[in-house]
Amino acid sequence: MSDADATPLYSPPPWAEYQTLEWLESCFAAQSIQFMIDCLPMIRRLLPGWPSQETFSVLDVGTGTGAGANLLATLYQGEDFGPRLKVDAVELVPHLKRYADAKFPLINYRVGDILAYDGDQRWDIVVCSHLIEHIEKPAEFASFLAGLARRWVVFYAPWKEKALTPGHVSRIDRRFLRRLGSRQHMIIDSPGWRRSDERARCVAFAVPGRAGRERSVPTTA
Repeated sequence: MSDADATPLYSPPPWAEYQTLEWLESCFAAQSIQFMIDCLPMIRRLLPGWPSQETFSVLDVGTGTGAGANLLATLYQGEDFGPRLKVDAVELVPHLKRYADAKFPLINYRVGDILAYDGDQRWDIVVCSHLIEHIEKPAEFASFLAGLARRWVVFYAPWKEKALTPGHVSRIDRRFLRRLGSRQHMIIDSPGWRRSDERARCVAFAVPGRAGRERSVPTTA
């Protein structure tokens, strides 16, 4: 057995030793799957009018383990639910990649800071779940992602938090959606997001992409 084969797929990071493999799979990855389930109605609202025989590209930003991105890739690997979706995923921290590569072969998992990306690749849809509320300059971040998306950026975030969760710097409300250029949104009661002191809801909202504007964006209901 080589040293590479003996390396565990996942080890807790030094700064969070409680994040064991059991925690990763039963909490973190499971929550990511639920969040993607929550996003599916919005994504499906945006897909009608796209040719089912074609393959379209998706980028999941801040993907974590890639479990949610893999769910999307699994559902749309054929034509039963619409056009095929080829899913890339990017995560800032590197310690999840070995696990993601072994568990989720349907996605192309990358490590890096999306804000440092200066390549030529663009995606039809960019998905960003439970990240925008952590960003100090959310309008600039949303604009950057819109520049990577030919059609739509789908954001998903807590909705109207009374008291911001530690690490959150923005309260997502209708004014926030207007500031980011949202064209449509859906309020969701998610089992993946709970606060003991208030009714916890989330919002999925879609911002038009700016890349390749010569391509038409399908009309949605």
